[in-house]
Amino acid sequence: MKTISILIVASILATGLVCAQELTEQQQAEMLDCTFHRTGTWVDKKFYSDGKARFTYLYEYEHEKPSALYVAFWNPEKTEGKLVAFRVPKTADQHDTFAIVNDGWVREERGHLDVDDVLGGVYEYNELSSRLPRLQERHLHVVSVDQLRPTSAGCTSPLDKPKPPAR
Repeated sequence: MKTISILIVASILATGLVCAQELTEQQQAEMLDCTFHRTGTWVDKKFYSDGKARFTYLYEYEHEKPSALYVAFWNPEKTEGKLVAFRVPKTADQHDTFAIVNDGWVREERGHLDVDDVLGGVYEYNELSSRLPRLQERHLHVVSVDQLRPTSAGCTSPLDKPKPPAR
């Protein structure tokens, strides 16, 4: 049984289906542009009230389908934050598009980090909360919010969808 498990893991790693990667500087700038300059208030001002946004991320690259990107914007103590989940599909000419698919708040609950996400549901909760320990351990990036510049990023969010007509 152990041999079968090792073979399965080895084949998944060999095919590169999902692997954690670092964002390029361009991808990071585009993600920040989508988060701070586009429709919606994705990061609460209290997390950058000193002018600095502190964040960690997990970029789960998938070769054959859209990748997943989870970004946590933290308070200085990393005990509270805002979590933004993206899907990152490629366009026909191989450029990334950043689609915000969920967001939530990271809070300390009984000595452990927990997440309250907007969409709710057991599946979404498990998806987000399972990544919190890794997000908290990742390298903390600090950027000056007034230095963030608009990019040519392709961004979408739930707020971009037209509202149905009133009846």
